[in-house]
Amino acid sequence: MTIAYDGFGSGSGTGTISFTYTPTAALAGVWAWVVYPSDVNEVSSVTYGGSALTDGASRRSVLAAGEVQSVRGFFLGSSIPAGAQTVEMLVSGATQKKLYLVGLRAGADIEEIDLDIS
Repeated sequence: MTIAYDGFGSGSGTGTISFTYTPTAALAGVWAWVVYPSDVNEVSSVTYGGSALTDGASRRSVLAAGEVQSVRGFFLGSSIPAGAQTVEMLVSGATQKKLYLVGLRAGADIEEIDLDIS
């Protein structure tokens, strides 16, 4: 089975972060990454069209200036709602978070085998 890139969407802020993603065709999966400057998990949930994405992996890095940067990965690979959908992330903490989403097309549902953020 071939997996193809559909498109990209993003949003940023604090509290509830949302944007609309409009796929070019039916999606087989969505990947999302959240980036924020903290080593504490400040992400409560990520949803696509009301469907919860699974929290897959996280990575904490210390940058050259001693600042901490975290990345959390999320995935949804079945029962993807059709058409334009709201992507929503609930976060805590006062620092701004960035949410990046990639839509994926395929002939059937897809599954995440390993999400290694390193």
